[in-house]
Amino acid sequence: MANALRSTFPCDEGRWHCRARPWCRVPRDQHGSEAVIRIAERVAVDASVDEVWKVLSDLPTVVSCIPGAELLGDGPDGFEVAITVRFGPMRIGFSGSGTVDFDERERSGRVEGKGRDRRGATKTTASGVFAVVPAGEAASEITADGEVRLSGPLVGVVERGAQFVVAGMARDFAKAVAARCGQEREVS
Repeated sequence: MANALRSTFPCDEGRWHCRARPWCRVPRDQHGSEAVIRIAERVAVDASVDEVWKVLSDLPTVVSCIPGAELLGDGPDGFEVAITVRFGPMRIGFSGSGTVDFDERERSGRVEGKGRDRRGATKTTASGVFAVVPAGEAASEITADGEVRLSGPLVGVVERGAQFVVAGMARDFAKAVAARCGQEREVS
């Protein structure tokens, strides 16, 4: 009986199994539900490199500038964070841990982290580099390059809207950083 039912439900990959069916013998992580979201953002801030770096080199301040993020803990071994991200009408909550290394001289840094959605089924890992560079006399540019890897059932939802969400979050982040630097003007 199980074989008859199994053969009537091919999965998206064309194999005769599905993680929603209890008779599936293929582990979830081999089901093909993985995505890589590349991040390459450049945001202008109407503040000097030193002003922007002062904000970016303070982890609690940075987290407060990220829409939907909350710093849960910060210590010598890293940090813990929770973030809620909107994908259209859906809100998806993630929590995880990571490390950040700052290079004061170069005004740059590296961040790495991992986490899960609040239900625990979708896993994420992330890594990236960021820097503050001059963009004129009294302006700066924040550059951020990295990638986020996702695996699990929410991949399809997250992957479709990720680039729009990342771009929107980058704009909101830049506005928050500009406000922290004492700037009230619109950030491009």
